[in-house]
Amino acid sequence: MIDPRPFEVALKEAKARLERDTALLSKAEEDMNRYGRLIEKNVISKEQNEQIQTNVRALQATIKLDEAGIERARIDLDYTGIKSPISGKVGSILVNEGNVVKANDDRTIAVINQIQPIYVTFSVPERYLPGISRVLSQGKSEVTAFIEGDETSPEKGELAAIDNAVDKTTGTIKVKGLFANTNNRLWPGQFLRVSLKLSEIKGALVVPSKAVQTGVNGEFVYVVNFSPSPDRGGVRGGVVDLRLVKAGQIIDGQTVLEKGVNADESVVTDGHVLLTPGRAVEIKESQKAG
Repeated sequence: MIDPRPFEVALKEAKARLERDTALLSKAEEDMNRYGRLIEKNVISKEQNEQIQTNVRALQATIKLDEAGIERARIDLDYTGIKSPISGKVGSILVNEGNVVKANDDRTIAVINQIQPIYVTFSVPERYLPGISRVLSQGKSEVTAFIEGDETSPEKGELAAIDNAVDKTTGTIKVKGLFANTNNRLWPGQFLRVSLKLSEIKGALVVPSKAVQTGVNGEFVYVVNFSPSPDRGGVRGGVVDLRLVKAGQIIDGQTVLEKGVNADESVVTDGHVLLTPGRAVEIKESQKAG
């Protein structure tokens, strides 16, 4: 930091000059009005009247110079300190008192990271680019950040920006989410799991993705048609039916079924290798390991 005292004095001097010249202009304008009345009575000469008008114009220009001088003095005073362009947290101080620094020095004095708000950058597969662009243009984008070790209380934010190019090496594109972070839970460099909401399907029917099989006629699932039987000793069971389906989005191991199965039907999720249409099955509770 440069000693600001000489520059503070220079600013006070510039302000004083403006006050002085403003007072001189006020007096000159009064004289000009008085001379204007006198020249109508031929008490003073035309040259005297023109001279006082010239004095007024000169003082008006001087005041403009004074105002510019004040602005320059303020700028010079601002240069005596170092100000951050953002608000945030200061890390370790890398330059101590007594160290010599100079203009365009490559050394960093300190690192300031913006905390409120904070940007979270993550990459998504390029196939999602059309959907991301759509929600960004609609202003309805919701980004959720899950903190490792505390994923029960995620932070909510919004989509802020999309990178201008796809990474050809990874086939992904970088996306930025903006979070208010009022409680300072998100920290620069922190590892997060991020979820970006692109659409919402109300009343969607989902099944575990492993329940959806592929055959010669397309994707299908096995549906259990329950039937009571006294021979099962109270164990629920029935026969399986092959049902062609139209599978939609896959989210976290769950597949959306757009067509082919009703919400009140039971779908087989395991043991497909042994199944054929019409085969009898029993519903058993899964056994825990150990």
